[in-house]
Amino acid sequence: MGEVLFDKTKVVLCLSVALVGCASADPAAPVGGGGRMDGSIAGTNDLAGSAAVDLSGVTETPDLAVPPDFAPPPDLVPPCVDTGSACSTGNPGACAAGHAKCVNSVLTCVPDVTTQSCYSGTPGTAGHGVCKTGTQGCVGSLGACMGEVTNTPESCFNDTDDDCNDVVNDTCPNTVSLGAPRALGIVGGAGGGAVSARCPANSWVTHAQFLFDDTDAHGTGVRIFCATPTLVRGPASYSISLTAVAPAPYASFQGTVYTPPDEQVDCGTNGLVAGWGTGGYAGTYVDGFGMTCASGTITMASNNTLSYAFAKNGTGAYVSYQNTTFFEELCGAGEVIVGWDGRIGSWQDQLTPICAPLVTSYK
Repeated sequence: MGEVLFDKTKVVLCLSVALVGCASADPAAPVGGGGRMDGSIAGTNDLAGSAAVDLSGVTETPDLAVPPDFAPPPDLVPPCVDTGSACSTGNPGACAAGHAKCVNSVLTCVPDVTTQSCYSGTPGTAGHGVCKTGTQGCVGSLGACMGEVTNTPESCFNDTDDDCNDVVNDTCPNTVSLGAPRALGIVGGAGGGAVSARCPANSWVTHAQFLFDDTDAHGTGVRIFCATPTLVRGPASYSISLTAVAPAPYASFQGTVYTPPDEQVDCGTNGLVAGWGTGGYAGTYVDGFGMTCASGTITMASNNTLSYAFAKNGTGAYVSYQNTTFFEELCGAGEVIVGWDGRIGSWQDQLTPICAPLVTSYK
């Protein structure tokens, strides 16, 4: 039997016969160029009796590639040793740092962690109020942030710090009051002396009595009853409650001529109600006037600000002698009547309604 070895330049056929060496594949080389059994070099003629080797059918063979599944015997592979050295895994975030460890006998850069904290809220708010960080995977790519609670606009109905600025219910409505009073149009003449009947600060007219001289058919004064508002927070909205002001009536003005009985309009104190419209007849004198009531609505914007709007609710009347010119003066949509100014002599010479806006303070 024999073993055939190939390379790019020659083929050597070793025959396992007595006294036979290796024959060269080079046709120009002497046949039988090999070694003696005793180790000395033999020439061509020293191989007498050896078999002739025919190499005419042998062709050159290219180098053979190592098969991809080739693995040296286990006893020839050096064992994997954990170096523990720091390395970069190529992962994002906190998973980028790692240390070299043996995984399946292969030295691998293993990430020190596989998750990291995350937060998508406003920077600086995590750890304040209800806000907290979450957790996301970071091997290969960043995963969804799970478990985080981010800051939101402050809710005024849960008593928690939703915007995470360490203040509970900041920006939320706190109290309601009245702003600066505003005079509406002046009706009547210029006689008599100046008078005024106004509610105390931060209260408005809810009830009024109107005085007349039935003999001469003129108005002759007014008495006002006032109420103070309180802002009330409900489960999901705000309302206003009213408390009557003492004394009642709180203020009045009256001419020297007066014939009872008087007329009155009472808007009540149940909910957000107020005197809102003033009307009657006037010429040289105010021949009489009355009041119409309005109910208010409260609207809360997304930034927690409140706005108020009033509209006539059908209560009230303009009580007057009708021998001159009709007038009507209305407060603004967010305003209420806080009293009347005028001029008085024997009768009511002049009238000016006074309105004021509702104003909210915030925490």
